[in-house]
Amino acid sequence: MGRFGSVNLAYIRDGKAGGPSSAAIAAAKTAAVLRSLVASCDLVKVDPFAQFHDAPSRIADDPMTPLDELLPHRWSPVNL
Repeated sequence: MGRFGSVNLAYIRDGKAGGPSSAAIAAAKTAAVLRSLVASCDLVKVDPFAQFHDAPSRIADDPMTPLDELLPHRWSPVNL
């Protein structure tokens, strides 16, 4: 196998070096999910911070809360 610069291409092929770490992949997936939720909130004119703060607290208070009620397009704030 050839060399590219100072990296042996066989190591890259075998997944031993040069690829993204599992932590970087997990961080990218988390960022994609959060960005998707922010975009969904923007589409329906919901404050993302308020929705992100309220939804987990509702789940903590009542784990049987139907999840579809917590999605941005169906979510409404609770009046306390």
